[in-house]
Formats: sequence, structure tokens, C-alpha cells
Amino acid sequence: TPSKLMPGRSHHSAPKFNGKPWSLKRFLNEVRELGKERSLSEHQTILAALSYAPLEDYELWKSLGSASGQQWEPFVAELCTLYPGSDGDRKYNRENLDALTCSSALVPMTDHLQFGEYYRSFLTITTFLKSKNRISDQECSSKFLEGLHYRFRAELGDYLRIKEPSHHIDDPWALTTLYKSALFVLSNHLRCIKVEIPGGHVVDAILDDGSQIVMLRADFWHKVGRALWTDHLLVMESANQSTNDTQGLLPDLPIKVGDHTFYIQAQVVESVSYEMLLGRPFLTLCQANTHHFKNGDAHITLINPNTQATITIPT
Repeated sequence: TPSKLMPGRSHHSAPKFNGKPWSLKRFLNEVRELGKERSLSEHQTILAALSYAPLEDYELWKSLGSASGQQWEPFVAELCTLYPGSDGDRKYNRENLDALTCSSALVPMTDHLQFGEYYRSFLTITTFLKSKNRISDQECSSKFLEGLHYRFRAELGDYLRIKEPSHHIDDPWALTTLYKSALFVLSNHLRCIKVEIPGGHVVDAILDDGSQIVMLRADFWHKVGRALWTDHLLVMESANQSTNDTQGLLPDLPIKVGDHTFYIQAQVVESVSYEMLLGRPFLTLCQANTHHFKNGDAHITLINPNTQATITIPT
């Protein structure tokens, strides 16, 4: 029987269907491929698919006329009629794209990780819409820019005008050009400094005036070994509308920049690409002032609020 040849429904390698129409075809393709690998007949493959059905849908799947047949494709076609949208023709629409760009535009663009989330979400929707001839390349470029925070969009526009001054204002930019240029702008306005945290550990701290938070990655909190205020959580929203809670607050965490000690209120975050982020609260507290030079270098000047000492360091 198929149950002896195919993974059990609770096994980690078993195909899973979450009940969402857009995931049905992928689930069925996985069942079909596993069936081929195990030399199952089409009827045996149908029985295997039934064994992986959600418990609440099993009787309905089993009652289909094609479920007792010998051919796989008629079973797939009949099953898809139970889940409107599973054929993929209405997987995404313009409303999905508008929702993504509107929500993304509200959040300051802080790092490559955040930008990558937005870019992948944007491509997922627009690639589908283009395959259905529901959006043009020009509209894609325009919508992509709409999804960027106004401050970052202005920085990107300034860079593009310098990069290609002959580009006519009414002509759309290629999406690949926007992508590469956005990465360049991000790389140049996110500066890093060396910061020592308790225990003598040195981290690379990103300075980001567009962020409203100070954060420390969880693995460095473990090294610090200080108690965490877990009742002081923040909810962060990413470009794809997913949300993540911070783990808690490290109050009055002493950090050293050069020979000077500063005290910060740091949220601890589990999975981020950076070690520490010093956002606007820290930069405002220290009256940070950045000086840029023609060769691309930059120096940042900080005022220690405890001693009023002024220090300047390269970034």
C-alpha cells in the first residue's frame, strides 16, 4: 500500500497542505514526485494524496469521483475546483501590490535585510502580474519607487540624477537599475563604528538616523549576561507586513566608544544581520554630527551627555 512506501503524514518529509488555495498545486506536485520516485501507479498516488489531506477535508476529498479512479490529472482537476484560486490565475492582484507598497513606504529603510524583504515580496507579486499581462514594466518601476520611504526615495533619486544626468525625467528607470542603485545608497549612508559592550566584547554598530530604535543582537546579549526586561517589548513590522517582537529591553547598558562610556536603552532582537544598531535615540542623545569628505570617508562627532566631552571617530 502507499502508506508503506510514502512518508507517514506526521513525518517531517511528508507533503503538507495548509488549506490555502495557492499552495494546493505545490502540494500535489510534491505528492506526484514522491510517487514517481517510489514507482507508484497513478491510483496509488491518488491514495497517497488522500492520506495527506487535512483531517477536516479528508471525507470531502475521498468522496470525489476521481478519487477512486486510475488517472492522476482528473483527480487534480476535480480537487482544484474545491479551492477557487488554486489554478493560480488569481493568485495576486493589484490590490496586493498596493497594500505592499503602501505599508512599506511607511517604514524608514534601514538596512539591506529590510530592503531585500521588500524587493522579494515586490518581485513575487509583480512577476505573477506580468505573466498575466496585468502590469507593464513602466508601472513596475513606478510602483517599486512608491514602496520606498520618502526619505530613502529622495536619496535614491539624487543618486540616480548624478549617476545618469542625461536620463529624461519622464522615462522610467529599469527595475534592475533601481535595485542596484538602492543597494549602493544603502551601503553608503549606513556607517559603522566599533563599540565595546560589557565583558570586553567589541561589536560593529550601525549608525542609522532613519531608525527609531537602539538594538543589540541576541547572541551578544548572551555574552553580556545582563538581566532582560521582558515586559518592555516592541513590535517591529517588516516590508512584507510580517511582524516580529523584540525579546526585551536592556536598560542603561554601558557601551564604550573610544575611551568614553555611554548608557543606552537597547532592545534585544533574535535574528538580524547586524550586531548592534544605534538609531536616532542614541544619535540625538549624543548630538551626533557627521562630516563627509570627497574621497568617500566620513567622521562622526559625538558629545558625551554625562561628561560633555566631544569625540570624533571615523566611520
